[in-house]
Amino acid sequence: MILKPYFFQLSTFLSLSLLIVGCSTSGNGTGRVTDPVGRPMGAARVTYETDGGSTAKLAVTLPDGEVFTGSAVSLATNTDPHVGFLLAKSKQQSGLMIDTGGKQWSGAIEAVLFGSSGGTMQCSLVEKRPGLGLEGGAVGSCRASDGRVIAVDV
Repeated sequence: MILKPYFFQLSTFLSLSLLIVGCSTSGNGTGRVTDPVGRPMGAARVTYETDGGSTAKLAVTLPDGEVFTGSAVSLATNTDPHVGFLLAKSKQQSGLMIDTGGKQWSGAIEAVLFGSSGGTMQCSLVEKRPGLGLEGGAVGSCRASDGRVIAVDV
């Protein structure tokens, strides 16, 4: 009988946690497109959709209508990867060892996008608010395989 209320509370907590994690966010930004020698070619539209994790779907639409889509990843480095603690109550110290190595977000976002006309695009962005991914805003540039460069501000 004692386990039932605890199990109900735990299952409720897990269900609410999954609902929170499952939320997606989308946003947009702008881009200035230049040709391979730096002449202006117009404005680009940048959109993203993320579920709050370290990856997002990114799309860049160029002035000529070509759309590049793919995944953007917020880069992180591990900090103290072997730090942990031991949960135990017995004299033999048997229990559960938990590794609590953390991550420190570098603020860098990298993406490889694929174009509707067969080209590719590589993007290197920097988060405006490190640790928040594209949701906190980002600036940087993307370079299409044909040499066009897009200055991005999300």
